[in-house]
Amino acid sequence: MLYLSKLASTALIAVSAALCLASPSEAFAAKKKSKAVSSVRASKSVKQRQVAEVEPAHPSFGELAGLHATHDELNLKSGVALVLDQDTNEVLFSKNSEAVLPIASLTKLMTAVVVTEAKLPLDEVLTVTQDDVDTEKHSRSRLKVGTQLTRG
Repeated sequence: MLYLSKLASTALIAVSAALCLASPSEAFAAKKKSKAVSSVRASKSVKQRQVAEVEPAHPSFGELAGLHATHDELNLKSGVALVLDQDTNEVLFSKNSEAVLPIASLTKLMTAVVVTEAKLPLDEVLTVTQDDVDTEKHSRSRLKVGTQLTRG
């Protein structure tokens, strides 16, 4: 049962982290500032540089539901948050906890479920090898070849 509590905490952190993205208005402000700075730089130099346009992020489900407008005493950027005491199940903090939203990362949650159901040892040390590098889609990871971490 302890593993499920840790799994639930991990899922909560993943959902909260995914919802901490900048809002479209912040992205638009950054784009506007970027254009202004590049215009000043271009006018000061003889050689003009091509500036990449920054598109505002698509609004998240939380933003569309107005969840980011809810004030909280921690001033979180997350639209939704829930912190529970693992031992007592007491709610320590909640923000829009009644909101129903899509999960943040199905891959992470399914990996946790598979590891838990297979009863794999969480203290086993795993090493990232060259075989783990994606050579087909060329996706990237912050973990370098040779990194060692416990499964937990």
